Parts: sequence; structure tokens; C-alpha cells
Amino acid sequence: MINEFLQDMKALGGLPIYVIIIALFLTMGDFIISTALTIGLVISYAVTIGIRSVYFKERPKKVKYKTKLEKLDASSFPSMHTIRVVVLGIILATAISTPLFSILAIPCIILAAYARVKLKRHHLIDVAAGAVFGILIALVSIWITNLIF
Repeated sequence: MINEFLQDMKALGGLPIYVIIIALFLTMGDFIISTALTIGLVISYAVTIGIRSVYFKERPKKVKYKTKLEKLDASSFPSMHTIRVVVLGIILATAISTPLFSILAIPCIILAAYARVKLKRHHLIDVAAGAVFGILIALVSIWITNLIF
């Protein structure tokens, strides 16, 4: 039961959830938030692919790979799920700016990151680095979006 809960929590940092949230803000006509989230996603991938291209770290549960693309995915550092969930949480907390949202977002971010370690997809340092990168990427994304709008 706990593993099922953790599987659900890790989905918060998954690409489908992130893209759905961007699409929701687009359909609501909120181009500022959708732009910030999109910029955050692009930077997240650029940073992660850049790091994983020059530094490979095995996952706790080793993943086999044959191609360079599979090797990028098999690398553990940094945690892309953690980066995405932190970027998503910070941008939404900034946009929504209610204490209740922040109070709910923080445990969700922590649980999503914890799930990556507990499910043996990342080491603690991978999610810690993902959190730091996520904070920086969110701040840069908000700054770029403010320059645009």
C-alpha cells in the first residue's frame, strides 16, 4: 500500500502531469503561468541532458542501456522528477500565492522526491541536487517570463 502511494506521489514530478497543467493554464487563457512552466520545462531538460551527457551515475536499481538516449535515461544524477516537481510547485505557488497552496505544495514536493529514493530510482544526493536545480530553474523561468510579459 505504501509503495502504491509512493508511485502516485512520484507522478507529480512526471512529464504527463506537468504538460496537463500547462495545457490547463493555456485553456484558461493564462499565458503568463503557462509560459513560465514551459520555459521551466525546457530549461530543466537542457540542464539534465547537459549534465547527464558528461556525467553518468548508475541508479540504485541499475538500468540497462544500449543507445546514448537510453544511457541518458538510465543516469541517476540529477533527478529530473524532482526538478520538475520543484519547478512546478514554485511557479504555481508564486502564481497562486495563497498560504494554503504553499502549505499543500511543500509536502507534495517532499513526498515526490522521497518516492524517487524509496523506489530505488535515485540516491539522496540525486534528489537533493534536483531540488537545488529546480529552485534555480524556477527562479530563472519566472524572471524570463517577467521580461517577456
